[in-house]
Formats: sequence, structure tokens, C-alpha cells
Amino acid sequence: MTENGMGYISVFQRETPPNKRKIYTVFGLFFFVCFLAEILPMFSFANKVEPITLGMPFEMFWLTLLIAIQFLGLVALYCWEYRSGGE
Repeated sequence: MTENGMGYISVFQRETPPNKRKIYTVFGLFFFVCFLAEILPMFSFANKVEPITLGMPFEMFWLTLLIAIQFLGLVALYCWEYRSGGE
């Protein structure tokens, strides 16, 4: 609670530098957009069998592609944290 009794949600610790806040915010938005692309109604455009892509129905290809993109995003975040010293 704050002094005036109003509660608030803190996303970052006070000690987190502004440049790290910016990077974490960008990655958070990236993963949120990937999440939205996996659920309805955003997923409805990919919810079809045709065309067959890499031997998979388009729906399965789309989900596999998003999982691979999220994995690469996590690897990039890990490498950035490792290079910057981590916490």
C-alpha cells in the first residue's frame, strides 16, 4: 500500500535500471503478441487444413512456427542477460 492507502502493481523492482526495464518490456510484448497469435480470434485465420506446409496442415505449421519463434526469443533474452551480467 502507498501512503494514501491506494494499492499499486509493481512490475519491476526499484533497483532495476531503465535500460533493462526497456528490454524486458519489449520481450514481454513480444511474447504477449506470440501468445495472442496462438489463441482465438487471432488464430482463426490459420485454423485450416490447407495448404499443406512442410508435410503438416497449416494449423500445425503455424503453431510449430510460433513455438520456434518463441524459443529463439528466449535464447536471445538469455544471451542478452548473460552478456550483461544477469542478476
